[in-house]
Amino acid sequence: MLEDLSAKPGVTIFAVQDSGFTGTPDEQLLKRHVHENLAYSPELSDGLCLDTQGGSILTVTHKGKDKFVNGAKIVRSNVITRNGVIHYLEKVCSLNFYLHCTDYWCSLRKRGEMEGVR
Repeated sequence: MLEDLSAKPGVTIFAVQDSGFTGTPDEQLLKRHVHENLAYSPELSDGLCLDTQGGSILTVTHKGKDKFVNGAKIVRSNVITRNGVIHYLEKVCSLNFYLHCTDYWCSLRKRGEMEGVR
């Protein structure tokens, strides 16, 4: 998976700090933390939804000055890599975290009405 990611331009990875994992993560879990387009911190608006390689939806929320992705706090953002950006999370993103998306197309995808829409 790492070879695939390093070859793909313009990815956003929501990486979990080592202390946020219990055990070794599997590939499917890691794919649920990868968005295939660039999303820098200023673009992570409250209510934004991002689809992932693993087929899940990540929802960004704000609480004060803090930003969260599916309930996991972003503890370090905008770590630039040669092919994208990494945002570090305090823990693994919850899969059962759905809020109302401000992105119309994303909300349709969540309901299964627009298969493959990006």
